[in-house]
Amino acid sequence: MRVLLCLILGALMFSCKVQLNEAEQHFGGKLDGELIPGYSYINHTKKEGVKPVAGDYAYFNYYFMLKDSLLYTNTNLGKPEKMKIPTADEKVTPQMVPMHNAFKNMAVGDSLSMFIHIDSFPQKPKDIGDAKYVTQTFILTEIKSAEAYLADMEKERAEKEAKAAIYLARESEVAEMIGKTATAYGAGKLDDQMQKTATDLKYIIHDKGSGPIPIKGNNVEVQYYGALTNGTGFDNSFKRGETFKFPLGVGRVIKGWDEGIGLLNEGAKATFFIPSHLAYGKAGAPPTIPEDAELIFYVELVKAKAN
Repeated sequence: MRVLLCLILGALMFSCKVQLNEAEQHFGGKLDGELIPGYSYINHTKKEGVKPVAGDYAYFNYYFMLKDSLLYTNTNLGKPEKMKIPTADEKVTPQMVPMHNAFKNMAVGDSLSMFIHIDSFPQKPKDIGDAKYVTQTFILTEIKSAEAYLADMEKERAEKEAKAAIYLARESEVAEMIGKTATAYGAGKLDDQMQKTATDLKYIIHDKGSGPIPIKGNNVEVQYYGALTNGTGFDNSFKRGETFKFPLGVGRVIKGWDEGIGLLNEGAKATFFIPSHLAYGKAGAPPTIPEDAELIFYVELVKAKAN
């Protein structure tokens, strides 16, 4: 995302002169010029129309390519990236100048690529084989004034606050449900509803969902509420007003989560009863989770493959 964008743009600071003949061969035509000395570009579309000026905000999508392989794109996030075209009195980090200049050469709908030779990086990236270049392609989707940009930010803030309020309301609802679940579990009243895996993970699926089942490596998105078997809650995502994302099956969460989430369809709601050997073990996680503690987690798999 933004971090990767900055890392790759930062590498431009160390760039040597781009090999123009190779760049032109890659883009399949003559380049349009340089954004700053040494940084060549081609505007693939050359749309007619207004171009961003100082003080405007460029809304754009972007793609980082290694040869024909996509390294990263923001398009799966469902909203464009935003960047201000700086005014004369604003300080600008040198590595961002090529990008600012790129947008000044674009109208809405334009697609522009910059060519970066691998030799320009201070340290050769790993796992790139014989690749000699990286390309950055930007597609300008909108140009907005500072006032319009601020209005967009206010709208996003209001939407986020409204969403957080819904989550907070659900926290109380889920906490009450977990309390009743813990009581029923302790009394043995849930035995006929539970399923059990070979590792002794027990679970109840309240809503099967209808989406795909995540696979190892998928970045999943969940809502959760964790409690001890006496019903005492120790952590949940609802109070934070946002979902929790993690890569499935790579050890970023407790074993019971990696196993349990992998059993669910997207949209599913379930309760896990996780034995200590699939949670925090004999040591627990003081002071919140006691030694050798079995845990109860209510979970909702919001997305089986998140970004």
